Amino acid sequence: MAQMDYIDPQELVDKNIFELLDLKDAPEDKKKEIMDNMMQTVQNRVLSRILDALSDEDLKEFDKLTAENKTEEINKFLDGKGVNLAQISAEEALNYKTEIINQMAARDEKTAKQ
Repeated sequence: MAQMDYIDPQELVDKNIFELLDLKDAPEDKKKEIMDNMMQTVQNRVLSRILDALSDEDLKEFDKLTAENKTEEINKFLDGKGVNLAQISAEEALNYKTEIINQMAARDEKTAKQ
């Protein structure tokens, strides 16, 4: 990845993570592995925020719905509790993307100083 002093927010949103990390030519299996790991991290963060937003009673209902894998009911339930799943997911994905870019930039800066 080229050293970045400034990350354009629009570029961060528009470009996929492989372009930002200069990995667009990486083998597809490596990209899939990276993407799977990233998705798991984002999903864990989203779930953590959902769990933090729910009361103990609501958590029991949420657990029941997730155990039954009732996606539509889960979405309705969360909407009814004021939990905007789409917004939380977008925020966490963008936050994680930003973290990765910042870590790579810091690593590149450290390497350049050596």
